[in-house]
Amino acid sequence: MGKKPRLVRHAAAIFERRARHKECRFLRGKGGIGMIEAAIRLFKLRGWPFWFQNIALLLAGIPAAIWVGEYTSRNPGLLLQLAIVILLLIPAFILASTQSTYLIPYILLIWLVGAEIRRLADWSLGQFSSINLLSVSPLIVSGMLVFALAKQRIVMEPKAIELLKAYFIPFAYAAVIGVLLNKAAGIYSTANYFIPVLVFIYLAVNPPTEEQKEKWIRIYVTMAVVLSIYGWYQYVTLPPWDRFWMTSVNMVSLGTPEEFGFRIFSTLNSTGPLAVFLVSALIPAIVNKKWRGPFGLIGIPIMVSALALTLVRASWITLIAGVVAYFMFGSNANRWRMLAAVAILTVIGFIAFPLLPGGAEVTDRVSTLGSLESDQSANSRWGLLLYAIPEVLSHPFGTGFGSIGRSTALNGGEAFAGLGSIDNGYLGVFAAFGIFGGILYFRATWMQWSYTLNVDKRNPYRTLGIVNMVQLAVGFLFGGALFSLNAIIFWLFSGLIFTKTQNKDK
Repeated sequence: MGKKPRLVRHAAAIFERRARHKECRFLRGKGGIGMIEAAIRLFKLRGWPFWFQNIALLLAGIPAAIWVGEYTSRNPGLLLQLAIVILLLIPAFILASTQSTYLIPYILLIWLVGAEIRRLADWSLGQFSSINLLSVSPLIVSGMLVFALAKQRIVMEPKAIELLKAYFIPFAYAAVIGVLLNKAAGIYSTANYFIPVLVFIYLAVNPPTEEQKEKWIRIYVTMAVVLSIYGWYQYVTLPPWDRFWMTSVNMVSLGTPEEFGFRIFSTLNSTGPLAVFLVSALIPAIVNKKWRGPFGLIGIPIMVSALALTLVRASWITLIAGVVAYFMFGSNANRWRMLAAVAILTVIGFIAFPLLPGGAEVTDRVSTLGSLESDQSANSRWGLLLYAIPEVLSHPFGTGFGSIGRSTALNGGEAFAGLGSIDNGYLGVFAAFGIFGGILYFRATWMQWSYTLNVDKRNPYRTLGIVNMVQLAVGFLFGGALFSLNAIIFWLFSGLIFTKTQNKDK
């Protein structure tokens, strides 16, 4: 028998060494992280020769490849989607295999541009579908964190473990109810709740250094500026792929699909997630010049102007809440820097916005914050809230994941109390988790708040974590959930707080 390929010999040596030291948690009944390694060990324990394993894999792979080839040949759209997903997975696989510090930024990037990639694919094929393989590409790419974690021993700080346990109980309950009641929507929603938690676990197991944290925040802010620039380009020109998507989804709240006639969503799937991301990036950019990235100070007004074009009024309230939180918990020097920056931006905004394309609409939209009683949108939201409260109370055990939000599209639009959205995150929690599950959920958030306050005050990421939690709490008044991109942002800042600083650069 010829010499085995070098990569195969290397993988076999790793698995054999881990098997010898009994690090495969799956066989010891302590979780599924070592499942792949367990399968390899199972082959070895049965005494099957390595050449036999290769033949078995080949025999299993050939019919699978034939089936995939035949099926995709009849579905060119699926073939394109599959090719794109593989192209997105390859960098993630390489970064996870090498334990690169760019794995987390790459995953965040896919969450930010995944919707735009899907729009480009739909436009190139001339067909639109509400849910397809590219819809879950951020989840698939984020799943590479499991592969990265499978290669190492899982050791976390006790506080991180306590926090995960506190969230896991209500999450698991809502997941079971959601899968049973909401089927595919429940599965999709469960993945969007659980997979983002892997970011926190990964950071807890692989504590980043201060240099790595600074690098990530710079990349984070840079991404926000780039999305803002594309948002302006989108607003002025409306690229054909974005126009095609707007026409297909017929989302009235976005506006009309023509230049200067809509609310920008940049590379995301709606204005809300874009506003959340921009708000989360603005405060780091304002308070610390090390976090601003290559755009420097000019990036701040670019982000503010793009935030204005989303016409999401709740984002301004959330931003103000974040500024107040930073003023209360930040260092003295950064407090005054924050106030000075806000004052300057306010003056510039009042002068410049009316002169910009669509500026009058932005000014009118913001001015309605002072007269909400005459605002139709605010009144509709209030009426929806009053309708939803008795519906939530009539479902004390909750309706599980997949009962509200975008995932209801997988159930043909069937949603909680006939509502696609409750427009209140707090009621949304009780609708999905039930009364008892909702209490457990908010208990977990209270634990996290307490832990965050007890972090060393000299840690700059403590204040960012507090601001993140305050903004999430305020944002819940207008909708949202610890779901999808919101969850990625939440767990990222949580991981930066609770992990220790290492001297070793991975």
